[in-house]
Amino acid sequence: MARVITQKWVREWKPLDKTVTETTPLFAIPAGWRALSSSVRILIASVTGTQTLSLGDSGDVDRLMKTGDPTITTLGLYDGTTAAGLLVSGGYLYTTATTIDVVYTADGTATVSVVARFTITVRREEP
Repeated sequence: MARVITQKWVREWKPLDKTVTETTPLFAIPAGWRALSSSVRILIASVTGTQTLSLGDSGDVDRLMKTGDPTITTLGLYDGTTAAGLLVSGGYLYTTATTIDVVYTADGTATVSVVARFTITVRREEP
């Protein structure tokens, strides 16, 4: 009988410099784990500009949350269900270890640094 291990991973994030584009590893995901869902809560909104966030990995920078899905100028909770990796039934299976990264695209006009809390639900099925 297979044993199913499901976990929720949570991490708060803000850019090192609100005016500079960056990619930041948030979670290390081992091979054999499946990403089932993702969400981001904007805790402090960037009140000006057109900065964007996405959540993905080295193979697809917005696999778990599409660029522009979270509106970082508005407080709120956004889910990643429209991302390519989560559109398929059962989520996205990682066959090699990697990191799940947030990609922040700056536009140089931000006056306030966005602060966000990312949550992903992952599952490992062991024989």
